[in-house]
Amino acid sequence: ENLTNEESQELANLIAARKRYEPIYSSAHESYSQFVQENGSMEELNQSVSSLSESLEEAKKARDDIALNKAKETGENLKTAYYKAFFAEKKANDECTKAQKAYTSASRKLEIAIDAVYSLEEGVYNLTKTFEKALAQFVSARTIAATAKMTAAATKEAYEKADAQATAAEKAEETLRLAKELADAVNAKKAAEAKKAEEAKKAEEAKKAAEAKNAKPVQVNGISVRSKKAKTVKVTWGKTTNAKTYQVAYRRKKSSKKWTKWTYKNVKGTSYTNKKLKSKKTYQFKVRAVNGNIKGAFSTKKTVKIK
Repeated sequence: ENLTNEESQELANLIAARKRYEPIYSSAHESYSQFVQENGSMEELNQSVSSLSESLEEAKKARDDIALNKAKETGENLKTAYYKAFFAEKKANDECTKAQKAYTSASRKLEIAIDAVYSLEEGVYNLTKTFEKALAQFVSARTIAATAKMTAAATKEAYEKADAQATAAEKAEETLRLAKELADAVNAKKAAEAKKAEEAKKAEEAKKAAEAKNAKPVQVNGISVRSKKAKTVKVTWGKTTNAKTYQVAYRRKKSSKKWTKWTYKNVKGTSYTNKKLKSKKTYQFKVRAVNGNIKGAFSTKKTVKIK
């Protein structure tokens, strides 16, 4: 009642504005409440960020463990670290997907809120902050997922490289073992063949020696008888097979039809000289080869007149 006309008009305008914007504000508040119900409060979002940070720390720790295990060159630890990083990456990807959904939902809610409460700066401001936080969470989660993925890829590559090196080392060791076995087999075969050849050679030599020992000497050929000095004769002949010594036989002619008995002389070489014969007498000579107790056939007889 104490208001002026201008003040009454201003109050009427404010009441009208309140009635006009109250449904819009209610709609925005309902949208924000629904967003909180679907995606959680700021405290819950902060917990999600903390969980993502822990996942990042686990991924970093897995990466550090992988680097340590790589320095130790233990393929089994690399394999374990690889799976650990793989699951960390999966967890980070799940969190990233969740954050992306929250980001998408927040984006839709923000668009509705902006259209509904364009003139309500405070409501828009709060929704904008919520959107920015959700976006920051999404970017952070995406960064964590990318880092975990890179770490997992590096771990996988290191594991595959270590596994390939181990496989190559095993193949090289197997090749070396087979080569050694082949070389040993070849050497053993050569040694066996050499031994067999040596035994065969000795057997052949023994056989020849036995045959030579028990073989009958071949008949002597090429006998020559000459008397160049008084009472002296020299008999020569060719060397024959299987002969260890030789036996020279000679006799003197007594008359036209009679001879003395044969006289035998054993000789080692292939010549015989006698300086005690009777001058102007005729002698006959023959030679045979001797092999131990085995005697060969006599050569043809040679006649000579001693000077």
